[in-house]
Amino acid sequence: WQSIVPHPVPSCSCPLGPCILSMSPRGDWKLARALDNVAYPAGISFRFLLTSVNPPFDPPIANAYWRALHNRGDEQAYRVLAVGVHRSWQVRPLLSSVSVELVGSRQAAGAHTEVLLSFVALSFADAFQLRAEQPPGISFETAVVEAPRLRDPRSGGSILVVTALGITKGDRLAMRIFDVKLGRSGGQTFFSITTYKSATLGDVADERPQFPGFYQAGLATLTGTLRSAYAL
Repeated sequence: WQSIVPHPVPSCSCPLGPCILSMSPRGDWKLARALDNVAYPAGISFRFLLTSVNPPFDPPIANAYWRALHNRGDEQAYRVLAVGVHRSWQVRPLLSSVSVELVGSRQAAGAHTEVLLSFVALSFADAFQLRAEQPPGISFETAVVEAPRLRDPRSGGSILVVTALGITKGDRLAMRIFDVKLGRSGGQTFFSITTYKSATLGDVADERPQFPGFYQAGLATLTGTLRSAYAL
């Protein structure tokens, strides 16, 4: 805020449609006289941070714009000095009912085991990318997926790419992934998943970043000597 006028208090209202954020910088008559009734100098950036909640889906193109108006005067009599319109960011739908469960018998850190991935799609998708975020060391390097889905060659390390999904809005996917190497340490696992409209992984359909998965057990190593009180 680069003005000697006091910082304006923002107000927000949503009257049966798009929300309106208003900021009206005001000063006393001494400031108005000193600044020639100009609350904020021209040619200087006006920046502010706001907190909002995305809609569940990307809105229609007609509703996907931000409009800024620069007015002068009070609410009863004001004139528009400038208008600006800018395209909003793309809203990516969040996958629902996402889970990664540990279903294999080997569950200690570093073991090769089997997990069950499931989610409900909100858009058509033919591929997904699953990324293991935590703990370090989870690997899909040798992972195998259930047919008819295909493990893509772009998979490796903490990333698994699967194609040939053929799912649409409302479909529930439940897929076993075999030979997954667990992380090097125990604790809560976290994953991120993004679905794509095609196997090119160009157009994003849905996503769910940093969701909790299963709780991974650590690995205990026992050392010592076994002694018997009885003769052999």
